[in-house]
Amino acid sequence: MKSKFKYFIILILTLTVTISCDEEFLEPEPLSFLSPDNTLVDASGFDALLITLRKELRWQYDGERSGICSQSITTDIGFAPARNNRVPRNLPLQFTPNSDGGYTMLEYFNRAYSRPISTANLLLFYADRADLESEDEKNSITAAAYFHRSYWYYQLVHLYGDVPFVGQVITGPKLDYFTHSRKTILDKIESDMEFAVQWLPESNVAGGETKWAGYHLLTKIQLANSNFTGAVQSATEIIDGPFSLVENRFGVDANNPDRDYIWDLARPENVFNGANTETILGFVDRFEAPQSANSGGTGRATHRDFVPAWWNGGVRDSNGARGSIDRIGGVWTTMIDTIGRGNAWSRATPYYIYEMWMMLMI
Repeated sequence: MKSKFKYFIILILTLTVTISCDEEFLEPEPLSFLSPDNTLVDASGFDALLITLRKELRWQYDGERSGICSQSITTDIGFAPARNNRVPRNLPLQFTPNSDGGYTMLEYFNRAYSRPISTANLLLFYADRADLESEDEKNSITAAAYFHRSYWYYQLVHLYGDVPFVGQVITGPKLDYFTHSRKTILDKIESDMEFAVQWLPESNVAGGETKWAGYHLLTKIQLANSNFTGAVQSATEIIDGPFSLVENRFGVDANNPDRDYIWDLARPENVFNGANTETILGFVDRFEAPQSANSGGTGRATHRDFVPAWWNGGVRDSNGARGSIDRIGGVWTTMIDTIGRGNAWSRATPYYIYEMWMMLMI
């Protein structure tokens, strides 16, 4: 009996070793998987990737010290006035490859290459290989990819000057990057956008790229590239397009007599209102949306970025009392609703407020 039991144990161990050594047993067998090869094969797959690119546009305007705020302090129209010593005041000294004073100059570079530019290149790569219904459909996808790639290179050359131009999908480690001149990149994205405006749609889903947004971006690129004649022509396309200045009340506060149509234009809920005839390209972001569909609960922080800290207790009147109040008995005042609780992460320079306009008057 003991002998039979011994042989049984040996048999079990032999089977275990045999099964464990079978490499096929270790290979996963997924029921399905997501990759560019099986996703970017038709229009719906490309549309899914375009949603990702549209979401990236929103990043520039979300949160305190947003991208657009960070850009402004590097120009002659704004500077960082906050009282803490971390914010950059001497740009050549304080802007380094490792520090930007809590703004987003470094993130611009890393984010642009790792997300929207690489995603746009992926669209272009597969648009040439997918079995699309027509050449027109391919051109439309190519135009959208050109729009987003050109948008981010336009940002990069204004922040950094000469930067690497990556115009293809990177499939492995690459250590031999080199910079291209700002002029060369402007020439390239101007050419790309001249193609794009021919194939972008005149209307699109909310937040989607259109011919008019394309002409607006092309105008900015041409101005930067000293192609002033081309910029006039591109801008004229927009002026003659389906837009007009808003002159009447509309939207969520249209019946509030204490406001005007300038107020209406600034309401997030009114960006895509049919009565808003000034929106060329809007970004979709709602605080009440699910976490995966909004900017993480922060949303636009325009007031925090650009409005003075008028509410600060350090602002005193002639009698030494607090000069302004943001809340009374724990309740926010109407000033909060009107101009927000600013922190002036970017403050307008005297040149922008006074001197520039005096020069124009001379």
